[in-house]
Amino acid sequence: MIHRGIKAFCNLECLTTFAVEQTKTPSFKKRFEKLRNKKAKRLKPKSNRELLKEAQACVNRYVRMRDIYRGYGCISCGQPYLNQKWDAGHYISRRHNFTRFHLWNIHLQCVRCNRYGYGEAISYRINLINRIGEDKVKWLESNYLSLRKYSNDELQRIKKIFSKKSRIMEKRIDESLSR
Repeated sequence: MIHRGIKAFCNLECLTTFAVEQTKTPSFKKRFEKLRNKKAKRLKPKSNRELLKEAQACVNRYVRMRDIYRGYGCISCGQPYLNQKWDAGHYISRRHNFTRFHLWNIHLQCVRCNRYGYGEAISYRINLINRIGEDKVKWLESNYLSLRKYSNDELQRIKKIFSKKSRIMEKRIDESLSR
């Protein structure tokens, strides 16, 4: 007697005939097609837009970790870091590719200021000058209109670098909390 799952078969020949019959059913064909599509999707190269989204997520994660590790709160309202939702707020909008991934442009910001307060640009600028200096803020404001297009290789590299940096920063935060 051969057992496969909850089914029992008298011999190997019965098992193989049952398996052949199962492959002809519509449900088996659907599952097989779904697996084939999943594999094809995994092998398909990602578009520039998908890579841009993934790279931005990695950079934002790093920036949040960086500012939490340094003990900063919200750059706009100064609210201290607590266990709640936080964003990586951009001083200059992300639609301007030249400053999109620039670390001077991205800082920890509470959801209230970033999403519902439309970035709180005035208080963001005042606190940004205190944090990085007026000359760097003026550089951001004067250069954000420069054109920049990222290639897929550059985006993959940005994603790889900032994934590694955020893992390192996360370990630092865990070490400082365990002390």
